[in-house]
Amino acid sequence: MWLTDVSIRRPVFITMVVLALIVLGLYSRSRMPAELTPKIDLPFISIVTVYPGAGPQEIETLVTKPIEDAVGSTSNLKNITSSSQDGLSVVFMEFEMGTDVDVAAADVRDKLAAAKGTLPDDAKDPIVTKADITAQPIVTLALKGTL
Repeated sequence: MWLTDVSIRRPVFITMVVLALIVLGLYSRSRMPAELTPKIDLPFISIVTVYPGAGPQEIETLVTKPIEDAVGSTSNLKNITSSSQDGLSVVFMEFEMGTDVDVAAADVRDKLAAAKGTLPDDAKDPIVTKADITAQPIVTLALKGTL
């Protein structure tokens, strides 16, 4: 009731208060840093290994399992999942928030280098990739029509 009474009896005062809040909001917004793609370190690392000509069972036993065993003791590791397909092994590692992903990736590379002897000779070298949100497109455009 108090605000309603003041608004009715003193409309100029309320108008000035609202204008002051708008000006303060605009000033604050102009001082606030904003980026189109802010730097966000996602605690995820993927390991992709190609083994041409091998089936999913072979990939799982000869490639995926040895890689999981090698990198499973990495510090701050929260979860590890893997997928074995025809000729391809993908191991996805999730780390605790706040983990330095660069250090974790270097640790994973070191462990993979030490375990390289357990992988088949025909398998390609494992590729370690950090999740990078800036590598994703901001906008995707799709066109559809008849030819």
